[in-house]
Amino acid sequence: MMEHGSLMQYEFEFPNEYTHELVMVIGDIMQIPVDLTKDNKMKHIQDFESDTEIIRLIKDTKDPNSFILVKFNKKDWYYAIVIRCHESIHQKVKQVLIDLNEQIIEEYGDSPYEKIENVISNKNTLLSKFLERHPLPI
Repeated sequence: MMEHGSLMQYEFEFPNEYTHELVMVIGDIMQIPVDLTKDNKMKHIQDFESDTEIIRLIKDTKDPNSFILVKFNKKDWYYAIVIRCHESIHQKVKQVLIDLNEQIIEEYGDSPYEKIENVISNKNTLLSKFLERHPLPI
């Protein structure tokens, strides 16, 4: 078990229409520059691609333990985000996901999430599944 100290991890799957705004808002809170346009590939952004998905890892240049990971799905309109951030900002990050979850319920009448919680100590996470499929430098 890795020791994460004051790190928190949030994971969320969502309809892909929310991707751009969600990543921008989280990047802003974490002070990580994010630009998801293909031609503007910054050094701290890496892509890992398979037939079914693209995993985009956006690392915090000042703190490599903090990152935003986005799963773009090629076969489905549900994407995913994994956010690992410091405790000092986790409440803001969590609130963004709570608000988005409410928005999705309003829009679609349903959501797979009853609550949003820190999953850093959980065994079966989205991140652990992605790590089985891709050599993510995390």
